[in-house]
Amino acid sequence: MKSSLFALCASCDRGFGATTSQRSEVSSLLTSLSELSPTVNPSYGVDDNLPDAPLRGLWRLVYTSALDVLSLGASPISTVGAIYQDARELPTIMNVIDQQPRVQSLFPSNFPQTVLRSEVTTRASIRTDTRVGLEFKALGVAPVEVLGLDAKFVPPLKLNFPKLPDSFQEAGYFEILYLDEDLLVIEQGQGGSAAGVFAATRVDDIS
Repeated sequence: MKSSLFALCASCDRGFGATTSQRSEVSSLLTSLSELSPTVNPSYGVDDNLPDAPLRGLWRLVYTSALDVLSLGASPISTVGAIYQDARELPTIMNVIDQQPRVQSLFPSNFPQTVLRSEVTTRASIRTDTRVGLEFKALGVAPVEVLGLDAKFVPPLKLNFPKLPDSFQEAGYFEILYLDEDLLVIEQGQGGSAAGVFAATRVDDIS
């Protein structure tokens, strides 16, 4: 079932190019998988920085139905590269999005690349056995490459989010629908409403 999911997600460009039929098929697969999740308490250890926390790791997006992410693909300025959820240093969870100038797609594949990376830093907390709360801490933006040259030495432009009342902080969360050694499926929530599904595979490093 997972191999079918990965193949389907690849064929629809992680959801950015999905048809209505493909979205329905992915949704059906994710629903079936969520009923078979082998991890009983997937949020265990999230806010205690425990080394055996099931969620700990680096996860690369293979599919999403979240409109706030899919809308990035419609930008006339940039295209969307790799997207990660970095949960290696719990309780910090960082969402990482790489973007490239859209004009770059007009050049040969060996043309020197320019990559801009955005990082949203959050602090995770346990809400239930399957629900993880998120407190948004900061947004950072920095170049990774400029015309093929390493630009990681450039300090990021960073914006710290203001401290909000508890009632607002509790509005952000995600529900873990499926978790095993190599696949994570979550449903993002905001203010008590579902805001989209994310499926991600475990990787060793941000490339």
